[in-house]
Amino acid sequence: AVFKNIPIHWNIRKVDENGDLLTTTYNRSSCILEVYDTNETVNDISEDILITTLDTADKKYAADEYFDVRQYVDEGQIKGGHHYRIHEKQSPLGYRLSEDQIVEVLCTGTTSTLLTSFPNEAVTVHFKKVDENGTVIDHFNTLEEGTQGFVIGIYDEEKLNAGDPDALVVEIDTSDAEYRANGYADIGMYLSVQKTYVAKELKQPSGYYRAKDITFTVDSLPKNGSVYELVMVDPTIKVQFRKENHLGEKLISVNGEGFEFQIIDDATGAVVGTINTLSAGDPSTGWVQIGQWLEEGKTYRIHETYAPGQYSYSTEDVVIRVPGYYVESSGTVKSVIV
Repeated sequence: AVFKNIPIHWNIRKVDENGDLLTTTYNRSSCILEVYDTNETVNDISEDILITTLDTADKKYAADEYFDVRQYVDEGQIKGGHHYRIHEKQSPLGYRLSEDQIVEVLCTGTTSTLLTSFPNEAVTVHFKKVDENGTVIDHFNTLEEGTQGFVIGIYDEEKLNAGDPDALVVEIDTSDAEYRANGYADIGMYLSVQKTYVAKELKQPSGYYRAKDITFTVDSLPKNGSVYELVMVDPTIKVQFRKENHLGEKLISVNGEGFEFQIIDDATGAVVGTINTLSAGDPSTGWVQIGQWLEEGKTYRIHETYAPGQYSYSTEDVVIRVPGYYVESSGTVKSVIV
């Protein structure tokens, strides 16, 4: 009788929920797998014996598109007739951890290769910027600086608290063309479901108070269908003014001409807005909204540049200061009389 030992061939590969190969090139993150011998203890992982750790960052994995565990067969650590547990220690960014898989390596000889695909489910996370009414906002066009967006940094909380300079995970600018087209930023590919993050607003356009920081995990976010949503609220700055005569009556125009004003940054002297009461004022009340030109924590002067008819324009500017970070909007409007 001739006895032939047929070698065990076992390959392991990482795939997404569609069966497509996952490598480190997708989003610069790797997947780490642990392989345990769980022969007699399938239901008791405390007795499992760790055989090896596999990392998709390995250059050979990227070249072969699978892990070949033959060396552990040759070393006698993987044997026919045993059960093995594949456990995912770290999932790629943008994917959920896979559930453990139990694989039986058969005793009977076979010349075929045992291929175990270990799938990860992608997570989709959308970042949205809204005002206090829930209206999606992205940018504001100013006189001096052109298009301004909201700039938000997403930070790894652990690294941020440790002062690590690499704590920033991704930066979002809502004035980018892709964000403005979609109304959101797709950030799931940068996030790990195993970590906690902090969303911090780094810059906001004129007309808005800075948003509060948001500490979150992927699973702590509300879902809209299959999409997780990270929604950051920026309350609008509400300031209005109107022109009045000596009787306290509104003045909008005289002989078809409006009163003209400049809104000036008191610190720099820059003109941030110009107003004509005829075109900008509320016809019934005379109030003109100016909050859209203002920034929190700054002081401004309202300077009259033209008065029609028999009126002479004011010689003294009206000074206003916008409250600073962070102000929760309650819909209260600050009113200024000129």
